[in-house]
Amino acid sequence: MKQLMCAGLALTVLAAPVSVQANDDEELAELKALIQDMRQNYEERLSELEQRLAAAEAR
Repeated sequence: MKQLMCAGLALTVLAAPVSVQANDDEELAELKALIQDMRQNYEERLSELEQRLAAAEAR
């Protein structure tokens, strides 16, 4: 349940409109890296949940 809540939170954060003022290329690169990390984390959690669901359905 905790993983599902975290995945939902990550999706909400990614989908929420955000106003960001990036002052330089370094800040832009940092923001892009953070978004990529969040996206990868979400995909990993989603994959884990899908595997658990498949295992539960197979029983």
